[in-house]
Amino acid sequence: VAGGIEKACKILIPALFGALAYKYFSQSLKITVIPLALMCILCVAMPSLIGSVATLMLGSGALAIGVAYVLCRKDKL
Repeated sequence: VAGGIEKACKILIPALFGALAYKYFSQSLKITVIPLALMCILCVAMPSLIGSVATLMLGSGALAIGVAYVLCRKDKL
């Protein structure tokens, strides 16, 4: 039973963040497309990175902030 709980916890955290982030992703697709596409390509090209979810989330969050900044500077948001 203990092994099942550990496996469930590894899946639960990304699932919760994904569900919470959906609200923000759906509001501004312009900000979401580039980080999401890059992370998908990165995970397909390097499957070993899938285990480091926290690092990928930080990287995609920073990228989304950068995209939002550029779009706001160009008044396209």
